[in-house]
Amino acid sequence: QGKFGRYKKEDRFTVERVGSTIVYKKNDVVFYTSATPTDSALYVDTAIYTSGGEISNVKLIGLGPPDITPPTTPTVLQATAVSSSQIDLSWSASTDNTGVTGYRIYRDGTEIATIAATTYSDTGLSVLTTYSYTVSAYDAAGNESNQSSSVLVTTLSLPVNNPPVLDTIADITVTEGDTVTLIPTANDPDGDTLTYTYSGWMTSASYTTSYGDAGIHTVTVTVSDGILTDSQVVTITVVDVDVAPVLDPIANITVNEGETVTLNPTATDPGGDTLTYTYTGWMTSSSYTTNYNDSGTHAVTVTVSDGTLTDSQVVTVIVLNGNRPPVLDTIANITVNEGVTITFNPTATDPDGDTLTYTYTGWMTSASYTTNYNDAGIHTVTVTVSDGSLTDSQVVTITVNDDPNQVTSITWVDTVGVIVNGNTITKNVPDGWGNGGAASLESFTGDGGVEFVATQTDTYRMCGLSSTNTDADYASIEYALYLRPNGELQVYENGVIQGGFGRYKKGDRFRVERVGSTIVYK
Repeated sequence: QGKFGRYKKEDRFTVERVGSTIVYKKNDVVFYTSATPTDSALYVDTAIYTSGGEISNVKLIGLGPPDITPPTTPTVLQATAVSSSQIDLSWSASTDNTGVTGYRIYRDGTEIATIAATTYSDTGLSVLTTYSYTVSAYDAAGNESNQSSSVLVTTLSLPVNNPPVLDTIADITVTEGDTVTLIPTANDPDGDTLTYTYSGWMTSASYTTSYGDAGIHTVTVTVSDGILTDSQVVTITVVDVDVAPVLDPIANITVNEGETVTLNPTATDPGGDTLTYTYTGWMTSSSYTTNYNDSGTHAVTVTVSDGTLTDSQVVTVIVLNGNRPPVLDTIANITVNEGVTITFNPTATDPDGDTLTYTYTGWMTSASYTTNYNDAGIHTVTVTVSDGSLTDSQVVTITVNDDPNQVTSITWVDTVGVIVNGNTITKNVPDGWGNGGAASLESFTGDGGVEFVATQTDTYRMCGLSSTNTDADYASIEYALYLRPNGELQVYENGVIQGGFGRYKKGDRFRVERVGSTIVYK
């Protein structure tokens, strides 16, 4: 009921009834009141939550003498049998010095109920059975009066129930789509409340037929008074009505030349008839594979029939001018020697006259490639022609024969400040240009070149070709690749540095070649 300030240890509290008011005090000061009946017995009642908690110096103030006076004995007990299973009781109220709390009902000497009222209905009894009843009163102190004088009463016999009788219900004839409504009537000799139920073809009083209900049906109508029943079987004839089938909407169709047009029409038929579909116009069946002469807009009439009635739709079929793939002319396999340039000149035809492009994959990625002295072997190149959408491909075998004129071992001459070990030369004198190098005894005319591998990245090196001077001085090299220790790649020609040309790394392979009248650096 709210918060009423704070308390402290040793505060003294009082809860009192003064007349019809409950008064709450702290240290004899009233801080809250509420109403209460004046005639009810009150007891000291406590509750403690905390373990070890206590309420100290509890005293009962103003306690009168204990109530030992019972209420007066109930009188004028009456018992009336109202049915085969119920007896109603009533009696005059008792009095008490503090007030009557309630009454105890006894049947055949056994308490069966406790109530505050002066009437009671005893139910669930046996048919034509005699029972003895008494009643006593009790107060709040638990004092109980003497039991009243007993009364004897016998339950009634079971009533006689007569069955209801249905009035005659005529048979019914309707057409598919009509509503059948049953309005049965009946009479009951006992005037009981009647209910109607339906079984068989109908389970309620009303049913709207559909276009699959044609035929003869039976419905059993039953009337009940809750115990007894009467029934009739009603014949309902539903006359067939032929209703046309309805095609579901069919979307127009767009395809490319060469694709298949397939019609999958669906329809509903209210009568559930078997349906057939026919096609007229540009198509005479549900499926047609177009060819490269079918581009354009066409109309197909789709018709559904239930055998008597029909429904039709016109479907527009648009056939787009299709794209046909190009066809590569046969490309012969190729055999060349190392150092020879391979050139592809493929040709193809396209039925649609589209612009064609050619691509190359595999050993070659362009139409032309100059073989080198490491290319000996058998290789494959896939040549592909495309019209932008469709393609055709051929695999061409290229055989590169080993060139017998290739020199793989070099005889080193004019060696200065180097150690020769096969095709490897290593400088063994102090750093500086002009005091370390070598030249080949062999030479070549026509196309050819020198190839080497970078096994280091921390020294200055030059390697290339010269036509005259073959001494060990770098200044005499006419066409050389210049590898710097910072990883920069340059070209050195007749004393002039060209580039840089990016970076190199350990393991890179380099070549200086003469191809015709051109020096090529790779």
